[in-house]
Amino acid sequence: MSVSAWNEVITPFGAKILPQPEDTIADTGLSDGRFRSGARGLWGEDDENRDATHLNVDYGKIILAQINDALRDLRAPASASSA
Repeated sequence: MSVSAWNEVITPFGAKILPQPEDTIADTGLSDGRFRSGARGLWGEDDENRDATHLNVDYGKIILAQINDALRDLRAPASASSA
């Protein structure tokens, strides 16, 4: 199911899916390897070679900015978005 289809399902509940930013995705369709370097996850210090699901601080900064933007949009008055 696509992100837009999921958003149609969950929007009535006040939720929204934020897709992974395109500039963090490699040509393979997976997260770009530069975001695995220095990652800390389930396996400890050497995660970048064994764990493709935990990413590093640089990726975290991008995602937190995306979340912050989404929250700002939610708090914006309706009249501001129609201007």
